[in-house]
Amino acid sequence: GGLSLSEVSAAWKDTFDWKLHGLVRTAFAYGFPRRYSLWELRHGLEAFERSAAPVFSMYVVSTDGLAHLSGPDALADVLVAVQTQLADFRQCHRHKPFYTVLLSDHGIAGGESLRNIWPAVRRAVIKAGFRPRNRLGAGDRDVVFNPYGLLTGFVIYTHPAQAAAVAATVAEVPGVDLAAVRKGADCWQLLSARGGAEIMRRGGIDGGLWRYRQLGGDPLGYASLQPATSEWAPDKYWFDASRGSFYADALHRVAQSFELAAAPASVVCSCTPGCMFGGIKTELLSRATVGRLKWTHGALHRDASLGFMMSDLPAWEAPPMVRAEEALECLAAAKAAKQESA
Repeated sequence: GGLSLSEVSAAWKDTFDWKLHGLVRTAFAYGFPRRYSLWELRHGLEAFERSAAPVFSMYVVSTDGLAHLSGPDALADVLVAVQTQLADFRQCHRHKPFYTVLLSDHGIAGGESLRNIWPAVRRAVIKAGFRPRNRLGAGDRDVVFNPYGLLTGFVIYTHPAQAAAVAATVAEVPGVDLAAVRKGADCWQLLSARGGAEIMRRGGIDGGLWRYRQLGGDPLGYASLQPATSEWAPDKYWFDASRGSFYADALHRVAQSFELAAAPASVVCSCTPGCMFGGIKTELLSRATVGRLKWTHGALHRDASLGFMMSDLPAWEAPPMVRAEEALECLAAAKAAKQESA
């Protein structure tokens, strides 16, 4: 929701040396994203000019609002303007040579007015005998929805014994593409209208071996990627094999959606293209201010997931695809070095 835009406890924001502060400014950034994105970049460069840090990072929030309002093509104009600002800055600060890395944190999907499936999901859950609540109570039929604005993904909290039943219920709702639930320390189940599958891992969160086993269906379309010699295959194999698929790197990402959260959800869901999930009040506010939402992100499929990474480092060769955590390693290393020197 809106208040989270300026949430000071968001740990990932502390990674950056410069970012926009204040709810009012952030509101303007989303209300006038094209103009504010260049304002943010200019002030970030001014902070960089004052800094002596060997690695300086900034977070520009306006481009997120621009993509939601106008789609990915609008970002191309901003990137051209970024290129111009960087060139002008270099020209005026020849005594301070630098290289840049630009990256986005997710993709953007849509193009037509998105259909909100929140009411249908809620009705299905109630029909199945569960009770939507603000928090889990003593009864094991309670469920809690936690929408993050208007996105193409959503999560549900349930009592542990009911997670699989709730996942099976919402997976049958038109507009829900996939529902995932954790079955064990290294096992996850996927459910969809196309059938189910099981994801298993050996070797921990940092990689190892993965197995994708069909359970009456092939919801990820990974059956053709399965190696012929063994049910289990290395993490790198699945990463490379799935790179061009509709669900890129899905085995790793499904596991992460449960393991990288401080309070993991019971069920993690991905919407089909053309659909979104969010509170009715949030949707009405969006309609009243910018019209029907046509672009958003959050789903497992590639348009909503894949961002970009580019650099002017000499002799740098762009990889075909890289995981977000690997792209951010340089920022994490720089932050750790600063803390050690302090």
